[in-house]
Amino acid sequence: MNISTTTSPTNEEIDQLRAALRAFNQSVTGQAEYHQIYIKAEDDNGELIGGVFGKIAWQWLYIDLLWVHPNHRESGLGSTLMNRIEKEANKNSVYAYYLSTSSFQAPVFYQKLGYQICGEIKDLPPGYVTYYLKKQASGFN
Repeated sequence: MNISTTTSPTNEEIDQLRAALRAFNQSVTGQAEYHQIYIKAEDDNGELIGGVFGKIAWQWLYIDLLWVHPNHRESGLGSTLMNRIEKEANKNSVYAYYLSTSSFQAPVFYQKLGYQICGEIKDLPPGYVTYYLKKQASGFN
């Protein structure tokens, strides 16, 4: 056995680890579904002004990334992106959505979209709180 450490793993190394974990998870749950969804907004010059990235596994959508350029915040773009990714995820019969956000980011924004806080970790990062939120997909109660 050889155990090594790196602070810069290759994409191939991470993919190998991910594939091994997914194989185990499938052997236990019987579910192998995994999809990624990326929705972006660009200005007329093709510059990124917002985007959302999520992953579907086990009939849940995990919102991994949401970003809106500061000049476009408060314009409704963030809500539009969230609605679009939820709608896209619903095509895959998801049960619910979940995400994390920090107190300096957007917990109130997500709560206005119907997400409920289901957990928190204080001092992550130091001096702030990281919240975990979830929301039932439409059609599920």
